[in-house]
Amino acid sequence: MTEPDSNQNFRDTVGLSRLVDPRPTLENLARSTGLIYDDVVHHALVRYASSGAEALLAWEPQALRDLIAARKASDWAKVGAIIDWFEAGLDSDQWSGQAARNPTRGAARRRSRPPAF
Repeated sequence: MTEPDSNQNFRDTVGLSRLVDPRPTLENLARSTGLIYDDVVHHALVRYASSGAEALLAWEPQALRDLIAARKASDWAKVGAIIDWFEAGLDSDQWSGQAARNPTRGAARRRSRPPAF
């Protein structure tokens, strides 16, 4: 018997997100704030990427609700995926809390990671 794919929920939501075009919203935001479109897109991606570490600090209610719902449904693959998402934020070399706890940890991880895109 094969293990459930803990990334399937993420792949499914990525596929569903293709049904929505965020460009008009981001273009309007850039225009109304006097910013460059690429800067607004970059900011949105940074906010999304940092939300895992932010959730570890603040336990944003939606992340906690999703975790509780997955546990109640005995959807252990989704529970694992949410925890992996939290861990990805925790393991980020850019998260300042990590360096304060263990300054050598980030250096060891950088050596073992493939190059970033």
